[in-house]
Amino acid sequence: EEGQCSNLENERQRMVYAPWKLRKRGGAKLNPSNPPYLPGGQRLEEKTISMDAVHAVCGENDGKCRKVPHYDVHNVYAFVQSKTTADAMKVIRKERTQLVSRGTFPGSGHVTGHWLGDNKSEWEDLRASLSGMLAMGVLGIPFVGADICGFAGETTRELCIRWMQVGAFYPFSRNHNTIDARPQDPTVWDEEAQSYMRAALETRYQLLPYLYTCFHAAHQSGVPVARALMMEAEGEERLEVAAVDQQFMLGPALIVTPVLHPGASNVTGTFFSARWFQLETGAPLAPQPWEGRVPGRVMLQAGLGNVPVHVRGGHVVAMQRSAMTSVDARKTPMTLVVAMDQSGKARGELFMDDGVTIDTVQKGEYTLISMVGSADVGGAKGNVSCDARERGYDPTLDAKVGQEVVVELVRILGVEGLKGKAVKAKVNGNELAEAAVKFVETTCEL
Repeated sequence: EEGQCSNLENERQRMVYAPWKLRKRGGAKLNPSNPPYLPGGQRLEEKTISMDAVHAVCGENDGKCRKVPHYDVHNVYAFVQSKTTADAMKVIRKERTQLVSRGTFPGSGHVTGHWLGDNKSEWEDLRASLSGMLAMGVLGIPFVGADICGFAGETTRELCIRWMQVGAFYPFSRNHNTIDARPQDPTVWDEEAQSYMRAALETRYQLLPYLYTCFHAAHQSGVPVARALMMEAEGEERLEVAAVDQQFMLGPALIVTPVLHPGASNVTGTFFSARWFQLETGAPLAPQPWEGRVPGRVMLQAGLGNVPVHVRGGHVVAMQRSAMTSVDARKTPMTLVVAMDQSGKARGELFMDDGVTIDTVQKGEYTLISMVGSADVGGAKGNVSCDARERGYDPTLDAKVGQEVVVELVRILGVEGLKGKAVKAKVNGNELAEAAVKFVETTCEL
């Protein structure tokens, strides 16, 4: 009735506007719809509800509710939506769910991933995606990425190839665009472009064991999966690489140096002090003695079909074969890439569970393998070992895997001491056939 509506309106005015009397700036009342700072110069109501709309905010434990203006809760809306959706999906599906949200808030990374919004099919937006990805990782949202090849506008062949090469290493990797634009997925391009995009995606699938382990570390400690170089550099070099925003580390072991400008066939990257090796070939970043270092800027060859990815000395990276799906890839044999540091040491971890059960860490239903490589100075003799610190997951009992994890290849990088020598190797005390052992003199890879 008319009287009731009037009373409700009076209540709304009383509850909403009373708080603003206490919020003054320079002696003037703060208008929630028109605060001193307006993002983009637009009123805050643009594409959302009025800032003075009333919400009921209820306590999760006591159930008591209070009225608050939309101005105070707008930014937590996406978080609440994500949490509610995640909680509902767990109840419905009885297993993990994967969400991505454009709107996020501190704490969102616990329940959802994030994509960086409606970008454009432009080189500038490709470059900006790196800093956006790195920022969200620091803000506690490790599962993050941009719309590959751009969302709005029409992409180009070269831009889409380069973006696919970068996006293959986003923690969240998705080629996506608006319904009004031409298709831009890999299948619509010519065979050469498809081969370049396929190679990048195959590398991602090969790196999934390492990437999954990085997500486990993010879950345990909050460390980003994709991280700025300054998070891994030490001492004064942190300041030297602090401004680098066109490269990124993927976990602690890999550095990606993508091409971000049109028409380029090489790219200059910044590398802090360490031994660095090409992931694909095992070649060192530059000729260096066993105690060598490569600080500073290095020009890398990067033709249209190549994105430079390097392994940092001192780390072991677990890889698998690529396949059409991640489930099929898990059934393939593994490769261990052991990159020796200056002292002949390398370490890494491999986290495994069934990928779908909720709270496997809390339940102890996971396996964590410690991988260690060691060699004397120069790498003339050495050893690689794997030790399971936790054994709560058995892949032979997993219906999607149903077999033991097999290591088919061990690549040991940076063992110059083997040059000109006969090489022998043993596995679990049994000597390998001569044909199973190969030393590449040009790259010093065993």
